[in-house]
Amino acid sequence: MNYTAHYDRLIDRAHHRVLDGYFERHHATPRCMGGNDSKENLVDLTAEEHYVAHQLLVKINPGIVDLVSAAFLMSGRAGHNKAYGWLRRRYSVDKSNRMMGNKYRLGKPQSDETKAKIGAASLGNKNMLGKKFSTESRARMSEIGKKKIFAKEHRENLSIAAKRREARPGMKERRSANALSNAKFMAHSRKRQHAFR
Repeated sequence: MNYTAHYDRLIDRAHHRVLDGYFERHHATPRCMGGNDSKENLVDLTAEEHYVAHQLLVKINPGIVDLVSAAFLMSGRAGHNKAYGWLRRRYSVDKSNRMMGNKYRLGKPQSDETKAKIGAASLGNKNMLGKKFSTESRARMSEIGKKKIFAKEHRENLSIAAKRREARPGMKERRSANALSNAKFMAHSRKRQHAFR
């Protein structure tokens, strides 16, 4: 099968259409292969197409670990592109609902009275959301932040914390076990990758 031809057709079709509803942005030439965020390199794909695009990229370029990782992460959510598409659309709806707040209020227009109450409540905002700081204030805050970050005492505290982590019982064993499991995972991934060829 000519995976490159399939991928090129998928990207070409995406360049010449506009999707309604849920879509995912995809780099035609992946960033790990030198692609950028230019308008020409970005296409909108359905969730199913996005899943297939990443599978094709791995088959076209089997030696690029970042492509394998991206495809693996997508595959972990679902076994095939239809299931992945359904999950992504479902997740998008749920995320939107959470961002809107109370799920029972969704889709209901707010009365002028409710809008006025919300506006009045935000006037006494203690977090100062939306406050504009003068140039002098921003410079002063920036300088304070730099002093904290680069202060000798701060660096010493970070160093002490790192040494304490290393001194924990079983830390060396845990790291070597993690390295071994990562090596096993990569070997298994390579076997699966050769099976797809």
